[in-house]
Parts: sequence; structure tokens; C-alpha cells
Amino acid sequence: MALPNEGLYRITLIANSLKLPIKAWAPEEMTFGVESTWDSPLADVGSSLNVLTQATAGTSSLTKSQFSQVWQGSSPINITIPFRFFARSKDSAREDVVNPVRDLMKLAVPADEGLTLSPPGPVSLNVVNKLAKSGSAGIGDKIDISIGRFLRFKNVIVTQVSANLPLKFTADSIPQSITAEVTFNTHTVVTKNDLDAIFIQAR
Repeated sequence: MALPNEGLYRITLIANSLKLPIKAWAPEEMTFGVESTWDSPLADVGSSLNVLTQATAGTSSLTKSQFSQVWQGSSPINITIPFRFFARSKDSAREDVVNPVRDLMKLAVPADEGLTLSPPGPVSLNVVNKLAKSGSAGIGDKIDISIGRFLRFKNVIVTQVSANLPLKFTADSIPQSITAEVTFNTHTVVTKNDLDAIFIQAR
């Protein structure tokens, strides 16, 4: 039976390759942030002259403006979050615990395509555009993750899944609970507009 407001504390993962969403209990807290890289591309300009000036005149030829910072780019958001699975009863451990953990791991590994491997996760936007023009439906695995009713990350890349397996089994040798540490990245650099969409409750 569903608990009141249980959606507030659920992680929901939806992927094209999955028949059903994966739902897990969210942790008490999580951390994620954004990062930009800045550099001073002019700092080394005139370095030889600066060495000569200091050696002969005892002063520097460098100027303050040479150390002005220029934006070099930003990084995709990277998050590691535990997905906690618990069996609702002794007969539901396979459905509630084992199957979703297996399906999570499938999102981080390739699929066999004859002699080649099909990569996990989404494909680049250039490939998507070419496939769309050719009428092909194969555009990779679109993965969306929602954390409660607060955060929603669309089109992410699952890079790692690590399962913590407690040695507590049912009579059929099935774990009654598993915590899976899932690491995922946003597919592209996050922009201001993207953050407006990620924070569902923001106005």
C-alpha cells in the first residue's frame, strides 16, 4: 500500500530501454553543483621580456590586465546518489529489489549488436539529427531521473552503478534489500535555462 506523499521521497528513473520505470527510496540528503573553468591566457605573453626586465631593471614588465580571467567552459553536472530498494514482502524481493538493480546496471553497459556493440545512454545531437533526417528510430537510450517532486534531470548518462549486497536473503536466496550507488552526468553542459527546468518547484 502506498504511503501518504511517498512521491516526495522517491527517485524515479525512466528509460527508453526499460518496460517500467525504476523507483527507489531517496536518501536523506544529496549533493550536486555546477562548475566553470577560467584561465588567464595572456599571463605567459611577454614572459621572456619579463625575465630580462627583472634581471636588468629589478622590476616586472607584466601588467594587471594580463592576468584577467577568461571563461574556458563549464562541466556537465555529475551526481552520485544511492537508490535504496526494499522488498515489500518475502515474496516480492525479486520484483522489488533484484530486477531494478539489474536494470540499473544495464544502463551503464553496451548491448550486443552482432559483431558490434551499441553504446549505452544517449547519442550525440549530431547523430540524432542525422538519424531523424533518415527516418531511423534508433536514437540511443533516453534516460530521465526525477528526485522527489523537486529535481528532474533529462537525458542523462549513467556512468557507474555499484550495488551494496547485504547478506540477508529470503528462503529463495534473494536479497531483501539492496542499495545501489548510481553515478550519472548530464549529457551536455548545463545552462541557465537548463537549471530552470531541473528545479521543478522554482519560479
